[in-house]
Amino acid sequence: TVLFVTHDLGEALTLADRIILFSARPGRIKDMFTVDFDRPRDAVKVRETPHYAELFQHIWHSLGEEFVKGRSA
Repeated sequence: TVLFVTHDLGEALTLADRIILFSARPGRIKDMFTVDFDRPRDAVKVRETPHYAELFQHIWHSLGEEFVKGRSA
């Protein structure tokens, strides 16, 4: 098991099997996303799939909600 912390969503989607999104202050687990691309992964091919784009948009939207909350806190 490896816990990898990143601010790069594309990197997370390429490397992770699961993404855990934390809330704005106080930092709590807001959501968990399963990244179900086959292994071994080809980073270029993964990023070209419709599923990658869907996951990216879904997580980005959830992350944006926390950004707004954090700015108003």
